Amino acid sequence: MLDQEAFRGLVRDALAHLYEPAHARSCRLARLLADAGLIQAPEQLARFLTEAIEELRPPAVAPRGSPGWRQYRYLYLRYVEAAGHRRIADDLGLSTRQATREHEGGLQALSSVLWSRYAAAGRVASAQEGDISGARSLDDELIELGARQPAAPISLREAVDGAVATVSRMAGAARVELRSDLGEDPRPVIAGKQALRHILLGLLGYVIGRSPPGAALLIGAVERPGVTDLLVSVEPSASGERASDQTGDQPSGIELARRLAGLQGIQLDVRTSALGIEAVLALPTERARSVLYVDDSPEMGRLFRQYVAGTGYGLTHVRTAERAVQVARRAPPDVIVLDVLLPTEDGWQLLERLRADPETATTPVIVCSILPEANLAASLGVAAFLAKPISQPALLAALARCCPLG
Repeated sequence: MLDQEAFRGLVRDALAHLYEPAHARSCRLARLLADAGLIQAPEQLARFLTEAIEELRPPAVAPRGSPGWRQYRYLYLRYVEAAGHRRIADDLGLSTRQATREHEGGLQALSSVLWSRYAAAGRVASAQEGDISGARSLDDELIELGARQPAAPISLREAVDGAVATVSRMAGAARVELRSDLGEDPRPVIAGKQALRHILLGLLGYVIGRSPPGAALLIGAVERPGVTDLLVSVEPSASGERASDQTGDQPSGIELARRLAGLQGIQLDVRTSALGIEAVLALPTERARSVLYVDDSPEMGRLFRQYVAGTGYGLTHVRTAERAVQVARRAPPDVIVLDVLLPTEDGWQLLERLRADPETATTPVIVCSILPEANLAASLGVAAFLAKPISQPALLAALARCCPLG
């Protein structure tokens, strides 16, 4: 059965042969998209993919150095203009290794957009979602942790030193040396104190578990406007020995860290290659605007988190109307993004409940729907209406109108 990881591989292959009509006619991705009604013929694949890349273009107000811009620019230069890797790295002002990270991040974002469309066309078996009740329970736990302590300025040095002290025995048992150099006076970052601690523990534990004996784990920080990048990398041991991956049936520490980071409006990027492990935790140094997203699709939740990563918006995803009301009362968001087709209670009914609650009566609401209901949304006084499928520029533009940054 096709899963998202396999689908991403098909997208990568199709992009590598974007302007080869003969390849498109034998391309599995083209057949899948045609069967789903997303294209009419294999010859339309190149246009479909280039238009999808263009949908990743951030709005004009987004910083040109943001991850979204770098990833979009890499994909555009590589696949639309057929530029080489080194030329793209020079254009972006990055090293070739950094450019490789942006390439992989862009491919992941593009594949997620296409996968969500493919899933919306009804071509993904429901069994592929896995045990939804278990996933919902875990997400609820993470949301509770994030809501328990609102984001506020905290000392990055104290957070890192505390996490390092906790994992020091683990590192010692694995014979991994921990080295931390954050500079003389790192800026405070905006996060929930306990949430950031668990993100750091998950990240450090993951890297330690995959580092060879004798390696050094390096922790540093690079400051840029509005963000501090916490850098975690592994310096290989002199022997060149590599540790084997640790896997299990339960979600890994890095996956939990990534999900919790997304709820905090923090971007976590981890790359593993023959050169070692590199991770970047993009921590906001200015308060993020909180977005409550209500949609029963876990795929859409992951996609929207990617859309807002590094933009100044922090997104919390819930999957039922009841859960939305609970979270909104506990931690009132700056803006609510609401899907119409929800289980047990539709989005219009939820909108009525939100308007009747003093905590959310004046909160801007953006309604999303695959149905042509813009006029109905306007009559009910919503701040904006977005027709599905929703691109990143459309979402960020609507958020900027309803809840400006700064």
